Amino acid sequence: MRKKKKKPMNKLQAERAHCKQRFLERYGIEFNRHMRREFEKLIQTNQTHLIKKQSNRVSIHDVIYEGEVYRVVYDKNRKTIVTVLPSDKDILIETEEEIS
Repeated sequence: MRKKKKKPMNKLQAERAHCKQRFLERYGIEFNRHMRREFEKLIQTNQTHLIKKQSNRVSIHDVIYEGEVYRVVYDKNRKTIVTVLPSDKDILIETEEEIS
């Protein structure tokens, strides 16, 4: 009997897997479906601090979740979190000049 070949991940699945891995690496947190949906909802309803628009599709936000601040990269086209950036205190302090 032949084994089924595993389909390669699409872009959305790859972004989600990458984000989950980075959360575990950088914060020791298991980034689950519930957290992802909550982060996405906060971003889509403008309840985050926009740090920078990297392109028409990608933006960087500071999301406050359960009392902690997470800097995340959001993909507007796929409506999902791409990755989470390291939690250096220096990174969390930005000037308004970067937004423009």
